[in-house]
Amino acid sequence: MPVQLNHHRRPVLSTSKLSMGLPSEEIIQSFTGTSGKLLFLYGDSNIFKLSFRIAAFSIIKGNIVTVVDGCNQFDVHAFSLFAHRLKIKPNFLLQRIFISRGFTCYQIEQTITHKLPNFLAKIHSRNVLILGLLDTFYDEQVPIQDAKRILGNVTFSLNKLKSDGISLLITCPERTVIPKQRNQLFTALKDSMDKVYRLSNNKEGKPEIFIEINKSRQVAGNSLLNY
Repeated sequence: MPVQLNHHRRPVLSTSKLSMGLPSEEIIQSFTGTSGKLLFLYGDSNIFKLSFRIAAFSIIKGNIVTVVDGCNQFDVHAFSLFAHRLKIKPNFLLQRIFISRGFTCYQIEQTITHKLPNFLAKIHSRNVLILGLLDTFYDEQVPIQDAKRILGNVTFSLNKLKSDGISLLITCPERTVIPKQRNQLFTALKDSMDKVYRLSNNKEGKPEIFIEINKSRQVAGNSLLNY
């Protein structure tokens, strides 16, 4: 099944309608800044809900967001509920978000390496949210060497988009896959990012965003919202 980019139009929404704090000033500033960035968010399934919030705030700031959904996790209902929490109409958000779905790693590769650059230029979108980038790469029917090669092509394209001033937020659930060799894909992708964020529970058992520095050193920054 071919991957299609579906889109809607809407007027720019003023940030004055925002009635609550940002989910994370650090992530929002990186995602919506003028220079391109590769941002990586991982953890449990709550990363998707958090990424929807980040995308929503980007739209509220006047941006157009393009979503590449590699795990069928984009939830219009959750997006709409968040809009209601902000006391804005859901269409103000939904009409400025463009969604593409991929069901195999080959489709994901085609979307990111070939379709996405031209599409972003066409709609003047500089923010990309990629949901579950690696999910289709874990398919055991895909030879591991193919998966590594395709991920290399995708990573190269992501860096090219970054050099063109595009900021990308890549989300991946944290899990161990079998065969273990495929876990190398997660490590390789994570190590190629500019910034890495982990969503996990703090000492009080509440979800919190942690920023990872230099791959292994981790700090919980006070500027990061307790999610």
